[in-house]
Amino acid sequence: MQMEMNGIEKFTKTAQNYMENPTIRKKMWRNEVSRIILQAMEKKNVTKADLARKLGTSPSNVTQILNGHRNLTIDTICDIAMALDMMSSMDFVEKVSSKSVSYVAEITKPYAESLGKNS
Repeated sequence: MQMEMNGIEKFTKTAQNYMENPTIRKKMWRNEVSRIILQAMEKKNVTKADLARKLGTSPSNVTQILNGHRNLTIDTICDIAMALDMMSSMDFVEKVSSKSVSYVAEITKPYAESLGKNS
């Protein structure tokens, strides 16, 4: 009889293979883009309502973008950068070892901290 894994065991197993899991990698990228947008907004002293006005969208849509709940297109990212009077950029880098769980914490820690500031 196989015992079911608890939440921590499931997370650890998933985290060990996160680089091979497209769902996790996509979510991580959305969170990273959201974190960068939040930092830019803070730097430019732009509120969610300000950004929504500049983009011609609702504040609730901006909130969903910043929470990582939107699959942003390149065009939308460019529109956000332009609304913030900034340039956007991206890069492809070599992935870290799939056995490196600490990388997950490095990526998610700044995002979690930024959520704490804006809640």
